[in-house]
Amino acid sequence: MVHAITDASREREENTIALVKEKGLSYGQAAKRLGVTRSTVAGILYRAGQTKPQSQNTRPPKVSKRHRSETWHQIKVRHLQEKIDLVQERVDAGETMREASEKLGMSSVSLSEFCQRYGVKWTSPGELQRRKSEALVAYRRKLAKSGVTMKQAAEQAGVTVNAIRIFSLKHKIKWPKGEAK
Repeated sequence: MVHAITDASREREENTIALVKEKGLSYGQAAKRLGVTRSTVAGILYRAGQTKPQSQNTRPPKVSKRHRSETWHQIKVRHLQEKIDLVQERVDAGETMREASEKLGMSSVSLSEFCQRYGVKWTSPGELQRRKSEALVAYRRKLAKSGVTMKQAAEQAGVTVNAIRIFSLKHKIKWPKGEAK
């Protein structure tokens, strides 16, 4: 059966295009105003080559889930490595074990046991300070043995001679007297 294009149908098509394109109505709103179905509105626009562009809010097409070829053991190993990396980030951030355990939502005892079990070396801020202090003592002993005077060491470190003297007494560092060699 061939449909004859009448003036009424042509007018309805023009009204449909005007409602959707010019006024920005949805297919459903235009269909309600014209008293037709949404598929009729879509068909009219399709035949006129005026299909409505997809809005920005439409969902992207579903992508099928990719097939995982990871074994159960590999998943467990990966999860454990992610946990170790997460704890190591807290260590590298210089946090105490208490601060890290609060952020990770676990007890400090559990965190300590985890670190021991999986070989994560926790360097506390106090331990870092001790290491720096030990390195400084070793450096100043080396300076003293090389013949640098207390005055020169103080100038180099940007501190007073008295600060070097107190530090040296505390750590038993002997400096040469007089001028440098």
